[in-house]
Order: sequence, then structure tokens, then C-alpha cells
Amino acid sequence: MQMSFLPKIDRRATQKRVEEALETARIYKQIGFVRREMKNTSVYEARYHDATNKTIDAAADRAVWNVDKEEEIRMFTERVERAVNRLGKKERKRNYSVAGI
Repeated sequence: MQMSFLPKIDRRATQKRVEEALETARIYKQIGFVRREMKNTSVYEARYHDATNKTIDAAADRAVWNVDKEEEIRMFTERVERAVNRLGKKERKRNYSVAGI
């Protein structure tokens, strides 16, 4: 009997996560990153609230989110591509041809 220190793998959950990763990478490669934009909507109601001495810079928050998220997705896509490229030709064609990577 062989000892194993690796936990049991839930094949269905693993397959689902792999398929989601491949789909995310495929969409990013086809479409690119879709940036969030500012919503500038006029509000004609009085806003009553206490002073919080907190400043809000929604434009800066949105810009930082766009840059961080785009870099995160780009790095994720590169990791997925490296993982797929490590597979043999038969495995790559059989298992991941649907993903389009």
C-alpha cells in the first residue's frame, strides 16, 4: 500500500474550475479587458448626512480597479496558457480544443 500526502480530488469541482479558467482566458484573448466606466448621473434631491470628513474619489477608485483587474486577468491568462502548453498534443487537442486556447 502506497502512502499519499495529497488530499482526495473532487473531480467534478475540479473540472468545473478548469473549464471556468479556460473560458475566462478564452474571453480575455478574444475580447480583451472591458473597463468599468464612471457613471455620472445628476441627482436633484437634497442629501442630508453627517460630516464624515471622508473624501471620495470615485474616478481614482475606478481607475485603480481597472488597472489592477486587467493585470490580474492578464497574469491569470498567461498561467492558463503555460499550463495548457505543458500538456501533450493529444491531451491539448482532446480536452481543451473547446476552450480555443
